[in-house]
Amino acid sequence: MSLDLRLVLLGVVTAIPLLLFGVATQRIPYVTIGLLQYITPFAQYFLGWLYFKEKMPPERLIGFALVWGALALLAADAVRSSRSASREAASKNRPSRLAKST
Repeated sequence: MSLDLRLVLLGVVTAIPLLLFGVATQRIPYVTIGLLQYITPFAQYFLGWLYFKEKMPPERLIGFALVWGALALLAADAVRSSRSASREAASKNRPSRLAKST
């Protein structure tokens, strides 16, 4: 197989997952996509550490903890915002007790 043919095939192999990702991003919320983007590095981190016995110096562990702490704060804020928006929407749809009946 010639080098030119292999390069063309590698382009196709690269483009197909990117096209599928583009289609998927139109079907689910961007917040979900953002959080899912952290699963791959997380899995690679633990695969390297636990399976391949890669050394994990304290600096790397601290960086890992900081990133996941920030993600926990982001998720907590998203849940809080979603709940307050739901409460506001529910209160707007509920009839007021102070309204006079005629």
